[in-house]
Amino acid sequence: MLEVTADAAQPFAVTFPLDLALKGQFASFSGLPATKLLFLGNSKGVQAIADALWAAIPQRAAGPAPAGWPERLIGYTELQTDLPGGRHANVRTMRATVVKADGTGRRHVAADLATAKATNVTAVERVSFYNGGLFFWPSDPTKLGFTALIDGNSHPFRMDRDGRNKVDLTKESKEFAYGLSSSRDGKRIAYHKSYQVFLADADGANAVHVPTGQPFNFAPTWSPDGKWLLFGSKRGGVRQLYVMRLSDRSERRITTLATGRRHVAALAACRGAGAADLRLHRPTPQNVVLVTDAPWEGNGTNYVTVFQDGAKYRMYYRGSHYSYLGGKDRPNTCDLYCYAESPDGIHWTKPELGLFAWNGSKQNNIVWDGVGGHAFVPFRDTNPKCAADAACKALGVGGGKHGLYAFKSADGIHWTLMHPEPVNTKGAFDSQNLAFWDAQRGEYREYHRDFRDGRDIRTSTSQDFLHWTEPADPNRRARRGDSTSGEP
Repeated sequence: MLEVTADAAQPFAVTFPLDLALKGQFASFSGLPATKLLFLGNSKGVQAIADALWAAIPQRAAGPAPAGWPERLIGYTELQTDLPGGRHANVRTMRATVVKADGTGRRHVAADLATAKATNVTAVERVSFYNGGLFFWPSDPTKLGFTALIDGNSHPFRMDRDGRNKVDLTKESKEFAYGLSSSRDGKRIAYHKSYQVFLADADGANAVHVPTGQPFNFAPTWSPDGKWLLFGSKRGGVRQLYVMRLSDRSERRITTLATGRRHVAALAACRGAGAADLRLHRPTPQNVVLVTDAPWEGNGTNYVTVFQDGAKYRMYYRGSHYSYLGGKDRPNTCDLYCYAESPDGIHWTKPELGLFAWNGSKQNNIVWDGVGGHAFVPFRDTNPKCAADAACKALGVGGGKHGLYAFKSADGIHWTLMHPEPVNTKGAFDSQNLAFWDAQRGEYREYHRDFRDGRDIRTSTSQDFLHWTEPADPNRRARRGDSTSGEP
């Protein structure tokens, strides 16, 4: 039996057998309506799993809470998913939100976070340019916990709320330590170092290895009473969730995911019968959505770009032909780009654009035939200051001088060069080089291929899509801490 004892902050007790949750049976919550626990899967959600597990509250229909119903708020993140412009346009709408346990009283707790003046607390007495996992220290709102990447290794830290007095809780360890959590009284911490579970005092002292007999363990998380640990462990090729009683180090598995499923990720409390788990989607053969059988498309279709533009999906793909017999199977062997469109991303048509001639006829779907046609990668520009005649932009390589050429279009069909010369020449560019408007930073960003110590990726930024910064290694800031751009 697992018992969560009552205290002043949480005035109710929860008692239920773990094997009932495991078998999908109903559990009793101190006389409240019955609930069912469903365990689903990925290690990144272990903290959310723990919070839900230790403070599970059954769902119920909206309406006045019955007598004795715990006064508790559920916190979660809201964001839009239907805005044009891709992931960044939607992710930037994220807002922290709370709602009462009965489903009423929903409100944003940081509605003005995107516009209010903010202080980057990791930049104060900075220890790293790659930081994450920030949380308020339990029982001490003047302290914060976070994780920093230093010289390629992750270190758990504690600091004052204003960013000062950062303390490395693993004492300059050269091993990778992650998954930091604090006991609810703020006196103890848990983390995994080199995928082994460790417990320590709040200042990192008296660290103790908690052996599990397994080589891969992650994200240990405390129960509210400090008597149990919830953690993930990979055994038999599958990541499962386990709880350990600290008094005798006895443990029990609480998930039953099968081989091939997408590991432990989330916990839900819901009403009703049945069971659920999260399975990795297995692609299965379906109908072919686009056949590239026109002579100008050739047998070398490559570097496909698809994006949503309002109610329409646009597709750009390279047409080229390769003969492995040494002959020329078509008069023009230069790379060119073709176009298709769809209302739903499934049913595609190849409109006759009438832009470029092929064998004397413009009855084709060729959207670009010129410099930059080896890898021509368009995108919808979401820059609010974007000119109407440049609503779509692209970077292209090939067929001219070495480097990336910049293109613009008002409609995604009629393209012109923005400059007669390449706008970025420092790289190999022999791949699908990507660009987009970074709304978070207010600048254009591109990623391109290079060859320095083997194949690698470099990145540049620009304010006008024509003048680009010196290419940088996108991983160097995190690895060596040599950035001055103030990343979190």
